[in-house]
Amino acid sequence: MCTKFTTRIAAFALCVCLVLSMCVPLLPSNYAKADELSDARAALSAAEAQLSTVASEYNAIQSRIAEVESQISETTAKAEEAQAELLEGQKELGKVLVSSYKNEATSSLVNVFLASDSMESFIRNVTYYSSIEQQKAEQIAEQKKRSEQFNSVLDELDQQKNEQEQLAAQAQEKKDQAEQIVASASSKVSSIESERARIEALQQQANSLKEQERPQASISQNWNTGNSGSSSSSGSSSSSNSGGSSSSGSDVTAPTGSGWHTGIASAYGGSSDKTTPNPGTTATGAICNDTSMGVAVPMAWPNYRSYLGRKVEIKYNGRTVIATVNDCGNMGGGSRSLDLQPGVFKAFGFNTCQAWGLRTVSYRFL
Repeated sequence: MCTKFTTRIAAFALCVCLVLSMCVPLLPSNYAKADELSDARAALSAAEAQLSTVASEYNAIQSRIAEVESQISETTAKAEEAQAELLEGQKELGKVLVSSYKNEATSSLVNVFLASDSMESFIRNVTYYSSIEQQKAEQIAEQKKRSEQFNSVLDELDQQKNEQEQLAAQAQEKKDQAEQIVASASSKVSSIESERARIEALQQQANSLKEQERPQASISQNWNTGNSGSSSSSGSSSSSNSGGSSSSGSDVTAPTGSGWHTGIASAYGGSSDKTTPNPGTTATGAICNDTSMGVAVPMAWPNYRSYLGRKVEIKYNGRTVIATVNDCGNMGGGSRSLDLQPGVFKAFGFNTCQAWGLRTVSYRFL
């Protein structure tokens, strides 16, 4: 009996040992999975905290961008007002200069004396010619002040646009940082299905850090200025493009960002353009005539309607003009960036669409 009992005890002990030997290797694996899950949750918690901070910083930047854009709108309005005064002053100064030129030949004292039939008439004539010269001097001084005022507002606008571009770059950095946070967290928990929902939530939060898209403007039903393929200047010679590049350049892509861009500008509208009505109605419903301060953009640009109603600053040959995007057209399938209305190309010193032709300009949307 003792021998049988001892044998049974030994067999039982052997079974216990076998069971234990099978279970022991499983324990480290379970512990490893628990550690992996714990690490994954810790990584996710850290990512959520980081992304929350980045989102807060991004929103603060966007809030500042909105403030700067409001300031840009106000400054642009001031620039347009100063520009209108400058252009009006130009007209008045032109009249005075023409009057002065006409009387230049008779403005010497000898000619004045010979043209006078009495001392009283001589004094009157001298006073008249002196008043013309005085008026010319005053107009020149006033025009100088207007020019200085316009340039001062443009400098203010430059500062605000520079800040806008810097803020936009910072916002982009925050969006990139958010994507990096999500990618890093995702790589750490890719094999843990139970935590996928948190990763998806992180990705949605990162995706929400986007700039607000500009609304698409509607086209006026009475629009009749852009239907002809956009302007008589398309048939003008490129020889009129003094200081510019060839008018037959490659296709121009839609501008990105708020900085300066370079592109070909044509001209249309008014009495010198026989292909459009004068006055005509633009895509926004605004009137296009011989004094219009508007421009058209290519319909080939993606989301071209989002540009309608925006202000654009244009530089050419040392001059700057602020215009409003109020129209659109074919414009060579997008090979031209802007189509200038009469008030704009006249502000640059050209009297007709044909005189402007096709010229390379620098421009940025405000």
